[in-house]
Amino acid sequence: MTRCGEKLHQKLLNAGVCGNMFKWIRSFTDQRICKIKFGNSLSKCYNLQTGLPQGAVGSCSFFNLYINDLVSALKTVKDVDCLLFADDLVIWTQAPKRNAKSLIENKIIKALDILSDWCIKNNMTVNLEKTATQTFSLAHQTLLSDLKYRDVALIHSNKFNYLEVTFDNKLNWKSHIESISNRLLKKSVYFKAPCWISLWM
Repeated sequence: MTRCGEKLHQKLLNAGVCGNMFKWIRSFTDQRICKIKFGNSLSKCYNLQTGLPQGAVGSCSFFNLYINDLVSALKTVKDVDCLLFADDLVIWTQAPKRNAKSLIENKIIKALDILSDWCIKNNMTVNLEKTATQTFSLAHQTLLSDLKYRDVALIHSNKFNYLEVTFDNKLNWKSHIESISNRLLKKSVYFKAPCWISLWM
């Protein structure tokens, strides 16, 4: 989130936030200074003009309000839906088996173009290192997509973790169960008495 103060202020006004509350939020986001200490040296004061105060109670709410219109923009593409949790975004669509690859790619490409335009207008960036495509299908042959975001090819994954839930391309929950059991086994060392875990799959 780079320079976005004026855009955030406009979105607050559009949401009906005005008066003293708006003035307080504007001072909260704009009037911030910092110093940098390195060893025994202390820098001069710098005005912070990017992002939101990390750890502040209101920052999460302001960020959610800032990106809230992204969902409605993406949903303008027919048969495309999305889920946004904080800054974690999932875009998906579906298509019949016949011509599935071209149908899916055409829809998602339109959504990615909208995402790119929105990011440019709102001074946001997409972390491509944490971005992947995934196809869910019961067909024997995996459907591989050739999707790009701003001319950068997106990696295709058969298994992806979203909000601590592991999805595989067959929607088989074995990978997710294994992930949970591994985390539990690592924490089992904190139990004084022996602990056995049984998983039925």
